Amino acid sequence: ALGFDWDPIATTWEEQLRKLEVYKHRHGDCNVPRGWPEDPSLGAWVGTQRQAKGKGKMSQEYETKLEALGFDWDPIATTWEEQ
Repeated sequence: ALGFDWDPIATTWEEQLRKLEVYKHRHGDCNVPRGWPEDPSLGAWVGTQRQAKGKGKMSQEYETKLEALGFDWDPIATTWEEQ
C-alpha cells in the first residue's frame, strides 16, 4: 500500500474531531474560541461545523459524532439560558 488518502476531506475532519476530543477533555466543553492561540484552526473548524449544520449541509454521521462528544450547536443560546 502506498498510503494514499482517497478521502482527504474525511481524514482532515476526523483529525479535527480528535483534536476537539482532547480540547473537551482539558476544558470540559467543545466551545473552542475562534482564534484560540493553541490551535487557531480548531476554533475555525468548530465554527464551520455549526454553520454546516445550520445550513443543512452536515452528514448525519458527522452530526452524530459531534453530538456524542457533547457538541453545543448554539453556545450563545446555551450561555443565555444558563444566566
